Amino acid sequence: MRRWSRAWSLPSLSRDVTVSINRRLRTSVARFRKDKNCIEVGLPFLARPQIRREALGHELAHAAVAARHGQTAKIHGEEWQAHMCEVGITPRRSIAVHAIRPKPIGPVKVRYEHRCPVCQMTRISKRRVTGWHCRECIEAGLAGKLQITRLDHV
Repeated sequence: MRRWSRAWSLPSLSRDVTVSINRRLRTSVARFRKDKNCIEVGLPFLARPQIRREALGHELAHAAVAARHGQTAKIHGEEWQAHMCEVGITPRRSIAVHAIRPKPIGPVKVRYEHRCPVCQMTRISKRRVTGWHCRECIEAGLAGKLQITRLDHV
């Protein structure tokens, strides 16, 4: 963290931002809380050492943008992307956590599959979520509407 703080010319950033474990974060790797000036890491962060550097850099870049630009910068805007590139991390909005999610506790009888008919991206959930869309298809200028199928006894 100190090395990244120096690279961004914010040497006090590594002292000002704290890192804590939040065991309730099961699908998110980590998040930056501006209100607490804290990076919270979740279970996927603890379970997968290979994503730790990228996740920590991602969230610390959010802290650096908040310290330097305040509310004027977009969350994953140009400033954030520049900070990521300065420290040698490819700027990505998220890390795929579908492979990192812990297994559900106890038997689950009903699941819903949300599938993009164009690129075949799939998400599984306990309930129908009509608000989900395929991000990649939307970015390509398509509708991104998902087809929802009920899966019994999964």
